[in-house]
Amino acid sequence: MVAGAVVPRGGREALFVPQTHGRMRGRGLATGFVDTGEAPHDAAVRGVGEEAGVGARPVGPLALCTLAWSTGPALYAVFLCEHTAGEPAEPAPDGPENDAARYLSPEALRALPDPVEPLSALLARRAAAGARATLLPTDIQRLDPTYRLAFMA
Repeated sequence: MVAGAVVPRGGREALFVPQTHGRMRGRGLATGFVDTGEAPHDAAVRGVGEEAGVGARPVGPLALCTLAWSTGPALYAVFLCEHTAGEPAEPAPDGPENDAARYLSPEALRALPDPVEPLSALLARRAAAGARATLLPTDIQRLDPTYRLAFMA
């Protein structure tokens, strides 16, 4: 499973990270594989910190889709996140995987010379236009301590 984050700021911009290698090469969302024992929304927030150096808080899921990887299909969960701290670091803390992250408007994104991952661009445009997560975080641990945070309508 792969988790990504749309982190809008100021109603017009969203965080983009230039991926320097692999299938997602070009500008895209901060993403990462979900580690064993890690919740997908935590992986999305971790990706924002590792790849852009900013703090974020998950608001809710924006998209679920299937990616075609060489090893087979993978679930891709994209979360709308709120910017909580910091500015994008240059170079990005994650080093060789990506370089300078930036908040970009839709116009600035279109003007870039490097490619933009299409789903990332679509989700960022929707977030900049005011799209909101329809499933909201709900603490369900009071029902059973083995449950974690759920996103529910």
